[in-house]
Amino acid sequence: MSTNSPPVRTIRSKALGSVVALSLAAAGAATGLTPAPAAEAASSAPAAKPATGPLGVDRAMTEARRTGRPVEATAAGTSTSTMTARPDGTVELTQTATPTRTRVDGQWRTLDPTLVHHPDGSITPTVTTNQVRLSPGGTGPLAELTSGDRALTLTTPMTLPKPILSGPTATYPDVLPDVDLTVRVTAEGGFSHVFVVKNRHAARHPKLTTLDLTTTTRGVTLTADTTGNITGRDRTGHPVLTAPAPAMWDSTTDRNERPTAASSAAAPGRAARSAPIGVRMTPGTLRLSPDRKLFDDPDTVYPVYVDPTFNWTPVGPKMSGWATISYQHQSTNFWKDTPDPIGRMQVGNSGSQRSQTLVNFPVPYSTLTGAEIYDAIFKITNTRSWNCTAKTVNIYAPATTLSSSNATWNHWEGVTKGSVVASKSFAYGYSGCDADAASFDVTNQIEADVTAKKPTRTLWMVAANEASDTQSWKEFLETSPTLTIRYNHKPNTPTGMTTSPTTSCAAASPTVVGDTSVSLYAPVSDTNRGTLGVTFKLWKASAPGALLVNTNPNLLTYSSGSTAVYVVPRATLAAAAGVTGSSNGAPTTFAWQVQATDFRTPSNWSATCRFTFDATRAGPPRITPPAQTTVGVQASFTVAPPESGTLPTAYNYQLNAAPPVTVTADAGGNATIPVRPTRLTNTLSVTSVTAAGQNFGETDTLTFNAVPPATPAADGDLTGDGRADLLNVGSTNNLAAGIWLAENNGAAGVNPNISNIGARGNGVSGTNSPSDFDGAQVVSGRFLGGSFQDVLVYYPAANPFRAELIAGNGDGSVLRPERVENQFGIEGSLLDDPNGKPPIQLANAGDSRQAGSGYPDLIGTSGDTANGYFLTYYPNFGIPGGYLGTQHTTASTPTGGTDWNNWRIATAEASDGTAMLLWNRTTGALHLWTGLAFSQDTGQLTYTARTLAASGWNTGANLSLRAGDINGDGTVDLWTVGTDAATTAWLVTDLQAGSATVTAQPKQTLITSDHTWKFDDTGDGAVTAATDVTGGSTLTASGGDAYWRSDDLFSPALIMNTDATGTAVNPTGDGALTVNSPLIDTTKSFSISVWAKPTAAGGVIASEDGANASRFLLWNNTSDNTWRFGMGNADSGWSYTQVVTPAGTALGVWTHLVATFNAKTRTISLYVNGVLKGSAQFTATPTWPSGGKFVVGRYLYQGQPTAYYAGMISNLQVWKRALTPTQVGASTTAPAAGARTPFGATTWTPPGTGTTETDIYAADTDGNLWRHRKQNAQLGTPRLMSTGWNQFTVFGIADWDHDGNQDIVVRDNTSCELQVFLGTADDLSATPTFLGNQWCNYRPYGVADWNRDGFQDVITAGSTNDLWVYPGDLAGGTSARVDVGDGWSTDYAPYGIANVVGDATPDVYARVASTGLLRLYDFPAASITQVGVGWAGYTSFGLTDFNRDGKPDVVARENSTGILWLYPGASAGLLSARSQLTTGW
Repeated sequence: MSTNSPPVRTIRSKALGSVVALSLAAAGAATGLTPAPAAEAASSAPAAKPATGPLGVDRAMTEARRTGRPVEATAAGTSTSTMTARPDGTVELTQTATPTRTRVDGQWRTLDPTLVHHPDGSITPTVTTNQVRLSPGGTGPLAELTSGDRALTLTTPMTLPKPILSGPTATYPDVLPDVDLTVRVTAEGGFSHVFVVKNRHAARHPKLTTLDLTTTTRGVTLTADTTGNITGRDRTGHPVLTAPAPAMWDSTTDRNERPTAASSAAAPGRAARSAPIGVRMTPGTLRLSPDRKLFDDPDTVYPVYVDPTFNWTPVGPKMSGWATISYQHQSTNFWKDTPDPIGRMQVGNSGSQRSQTLVNFPVPYSTLTGAEIYDAIFKITNTRSWNCTAKTVNIYAPATTLSSSNATWNHWEGVTKGSVVASKSFAYGYSGCDADAASFDVTNQIEADVTAKKPTRTLWMVAANEASDTQSWKEFLETSPTLTIRYNHKPNTPTGMTTSPTTSCAAASPTVVGDTSVSLYAPVSDTNRGTLGVTFKLWKASAPGALLVNTNPNLLTYSSGSTAVYVVPRATLAAAAGVTGSSNGAPTTFAWQVQATDFRTPSNWSATCRFTFDATRAGPPRITPPAQTTVGVQASFTVAPPESGTLPTAYNYQLNAAPPVTVTADAGGNATIPVRPTRLTNTLSVTSVTAAGQNFGETDTLTFNAVPPATPAADGDLTGDGRADLLNVGSTNNLAAGIWLAENNGAAGVNPNISNIGARGNGVSGTNSPSDFDGAQVVSGRFLGGSFQDVLVYYPAANPFRAELIAGNGDGSVLRPERVENQFGIEGSLLDDPNGKPPIQLANAGDSRQAGSGYPDLIGTSGDTANGYFLTYYPNFGIPGGYLGTQHTTASTPTGGTDWNNWRIATAEASDGTAMLLWNRTTGALHLWTGLAFSQDTGQLTYTARTLAASGWNTGANLSLRAGDINGDGTVDLWTVGTDAATTAWLVTDLQAGSATVTAQPKQTLITSDHTWKFDDTGDGAVTAATDVTGGSTLTASGGDAYWRSDDLFSPALIMNTDATGTAVNPTGDGALTVNSPLIDTTKSFSISVWAKPTAAGGVIASEDGANASRFLLWNNTSDNTWRFGMGNADSGWSYTQVVTPAGTALGVWTHLVATFNAKTRTISLYVNGVLKGSAQFTATPTWPSGGKFVVGRYLYQGQPTAYYAGMISNLQVWKRALTPTQVGASTTAPAAGARTPFGATTWTPPGTGTTETDIYAADTDGNLWRHRKQNAQLGTPRLMSTGWNQFTVFGIADWDHDGNQDIVVRDNTSCELQVFLGTADDLSATPTFLGNQWCNYRPYGVADWNRDGFQDVITAGSTNDLWVYPGDLAGGTSARVDVGDGWSTDYAPYGIANVVGDATPDVYARVASTGLLRLYDFPAASITQVGVGWAGYTSFGLTDFNRDGKPDVVARENSTGILWLYPGASAGLLSARSQLTTGW
């Protein structure tokens, strides 16, 4: 070819020819994506894809290192991107400008537009991004184009014959005389059709004068501008469908043109003549008016074509797409289109066509921030050039971003290109220089975009000297542009280093350890996850150049997010400290650092830590872990005695602050400890015990990682019990600041005594306190890809807004975001929607894309009044926090609107996918969408919709929502938290087509401590003050002997009045912390909880000053080594009502103490490590002054401070209420021995459970109330419900307040009040409700709805021996009493009340003491039935349907044997043969 000849394929000009064709192209997505010929396709080595299911980036990294081959992170890819992990530790992100694949049934399939004729007659392509259905012939629509829930149907004005299929093309012959219709489908679901008019006679057909195409749309409104560009807009007015202004062309050629460049149904030839086509859009009709002059011109060469081409705009229009803009068609919008005859991209000037190409690529700057970008290569295949002389193509990076609305020459002519960012001279695709890929290095530009946080990069391809040099013209394969970014994050700098024995890394005076080996612990992590090598360095602080330890990272490896461990042998330390056989050497300070590597790039070195080795001090025992442990599976750890000194006879050990356990050592001082890890990173502490039972020496701590359980935690389960828990942010609804966790109690409710898992703050901003979370939204899910539920925290009001991920522990313990491996920041702008707006709210979308990455996507609402509001989807590409490509879904609100700003959402996972509850606060509408499924290609969210309430559900209430399967029935339910921390469980049942039922369960009030001192305010050093994170009452230090100190289980913690080692008492210590006002009113109920680690017996942990004495004391008693809680009887001397635990306080180990005072029941109780150790009645009424101090660390005796506490303290909390055993978290123990006191029996169905239960209540000899629940045909393990019940007489059990729970009506034998203890979901209220007074002269006969008015009534006999009914009205029984019988003397003992006979009135069982007869009294008929004889030696424990046969049964104790018997009910109120329930009663 001569140098002045045009290439074979050049332009897509608009001209005419001799056989006329009309072309209507309606593309369902984009222009043709025909696979490249073999000679044109760029090749690359395939990545290894192990058959292990979808892989996230972290798993792919591990597999790549294992196999030595590249491994695709299959779960991280999209239709336009792939991520590949390489064996060298880098990650390769390759993005394409157009989709190459789509997800079908959860699997990627390559796009293939080959048309298939189905048995039902329909015609569809094999695999396309968007759905296309073609006519099989007849009068129906020519094509139905569907993109998610948007659709366009086109119908021609003539009957269609049966088509002939060939690849992606369907030809309908002779639709008019000498007129064929050719239809072509593209890989993205694009659609074009061309009327081929073969001669002038055919062109005169009346139907070709004006073509009226019938259009039917769904979710799209079509319009046309003045130049004929057609746009389809969605419900919010955003363009989703575009078509450049149509034109018609003929088949004219010139003498030099090769046949392959001639006009065709696909495009005009280079020399073709063209003319515009008139366009008019009206509802339901697209009118095209061809230019008659072109038809009639004698120079016209047939056929002639009409060309409007419809393209669906991608859901994220700025994140992908391309355009070849044309100087010759300056106003034509070429979004995802080109003027090229065969659909190729173009640059340069062919003489008749001058073009430039722009290509968009997403920039995942959040992922790339902090990474080393090795290269970013833009690659595109050059298929045709003017000749083989290399010509330069320049790449520009404009500030403007290409979009569907600006893909015209007119727009870009006014845009500043900026500097050239890459250029290359080349020529491929001509004889002698085959088609090949051209690569451009745009690394610097991508690095700049990451720094600038630019989410989309438009690359602008321009031929050098394009205006004058026609030889610079080139064509490029439109499916070939890629941007490949190769990067790596170096591992995070290790932080949070610790040791065992425990030392403080940064203490000004290094912590001293004894004669022992020292274990070094360092958390290691990498943004890319995977396996890390770890280097520990240790040296004498005085000789930094001489390393004593320098580990090999190839041999010491740990998974990202775990804690690396290295044990420095005692011999190494002793030798460096000068220890010999005759000398203990000198105390020597050592320094150490740690570094992690991903085997490509090492992290920065950690901070330098120090400790001092002193061989004169007794060392700790030595723990050896097994090779591997698994969360929840018991493993054996061995313990050896200290390397020198006394030989222990036993060891005390604690795991993760659980109660201490003692294990006996063998003769050599060795022992085996059974340990069941409860979380990922666990801490085991072991202390030596002498033969006298005294702890001695240092405590050895072992931090070890357990393999997560194979089965992931259930959705929403943060505590590890398999049930979804309630999570709520504080600083609203009367909750203190923080993230509050309420554990699901298994009875459609929660334990209301909630814990603040956000007590340590967010680890990023603020004050590392619970207030860090003020104004945040909190969502749970497996955001870090592990087995446990993590927490996503989103700050919508922050400027700039931001989000972060915090690792969950799996056991409901406090989050540790200060550890680098536990916290991942999310760049806020990554969560911007396509209009640049941040989320209004966020929720967990689970795997609604079916990507299988193990990292959940997000869904939320976003928008503003200017752009509209949307339900928005945030896909994750397979790493923690890796959210990229935010998309608006096409979903309307449940009521069909766009006002998503008025809807609140909450999500949870179910067996059929993600479920979402949607609430409109203004209208009270509540809806449930289940089985969410989202398509990134179309933006469609599909689901099954059900209405729970069309209106009126909590209208106008200020509620936070939390979704979860509350009752474990497989259906997602809803929690609400509202004013005054009131929470309600709403159970969803009866799922029908389009509807379901939502039912409220009894309301509960969440309980938070009124004062909380974590005692972890700062690192090692003197204490000046301790912050009250919930009550604002700061404790101030006095005496100068209080310090912060790092320790094993709580670090840091408060240590007081000990020597420098913390192992001996400072005899002159007078350290204490005080608030200069009394925080506790001891005339009212209160509770106090604290963790204590006493160094020696004696010392008061907490108290409150009066004038001369303390109002209360919590202390360890020196004389008998007991824990005690006392209430002051007087403001003078030593006079206290006390609860005393059994002797044997463990020193040197952490103990959890909870003391409660219930003013209503006059009961004080003390719990040690979750076990009730005793209760006592407090009846004194001392007078206290209005002033005083709340004190930590001593008490007041005869007006003088004394009994200073020596040891450590952590987590001190105060409640202005008495906690119940359930709220304390009391573990199950056996009731005290001796005869039980009956408190009734009941058979009921707890709300929301659907399970019938039978409960028997009885108090032991210590006055503790126990619930015995039926299990099979016997009684199960008793549960402690309350204390101080030896002062009550039961009147009956019933649902007094109509909330579905069982309440106990009692008489207070001290005050003579009639009271009711209201039941909750799985507890009894600590404080009774007053019903009446002066009841001491009345004997109980039961509680029942005697008068059938729906309220419970009290039946009782008084001093006149009349039987009275006190009608209840839910307000304390204020209705007038009714006399229903005489002669009910003290000779009668009640055995229960129930409707036995079956009439309108309950009946009474009673025993006649003088005769031993058991009788049934039928009311109102007053007939008497003798039920049995010999009942004088029995005590009734209740009347209830124990065996569930519909008849009430008698439960009674045989007093002489203590056996509890069941007497089943028979007909007419008689009893059947008895069976034994249990003994020891």
